[in-house]
Amino acid sequence: MKRLLNQLFLLIIVASWVSCTRDENISQPDFSQAKNIRWRLIAFETVGKGIIGLQSVDSIFLRFEENGVTSGSSSGLCGNYYQGVYILGGGNSIQVGSVGTTEAACPDSRYWEYIDKFKRVNSFQLDGSRLYLQHNGATQRLVFERMSS
Repeated sequence: MKRLLNQLFLLIIVASWVSCTRDENISQPDFSQAKNIRWRLIAFETVGKGIIGLQSVDSIFLRFEENGVTSGSSSGLCGNYYQGVYILGGGNSIQVGSVGTTEAACPDSRYWEYIDKFKRVNSFQLDGSRLYLQHNGATQRLVFERMSS
């Protein structure tokens, strides 16, 4: 019985050590890979409900600078420019604020819907050439594609 208890205790110690070292090896999201890149919005996504793509003539762009400034523009159906600031938190947390924009009406563009959702972003995810900016409890996200240099 004592031998069984010793083996059980040893098993618990090893399992605890393995789980602790595994946590240390989890990589944190690296937002630096999203900076100084021109991103093009390709879709609005609602988890469980699908993706709404943009018309090819409705182009919306985004860029994050090293200094905490974010800016972008739209072209095609709309010709607006916008700028704001962003703050990174722990993990994949990001906050966007002080967003100002030119005010062309753009009735056939999704620009104003984008600006509304962009102001509410609270987390990000990078996956290869895609950037996802999530909001509304991560149930909705803006899907961007990296533009070639």
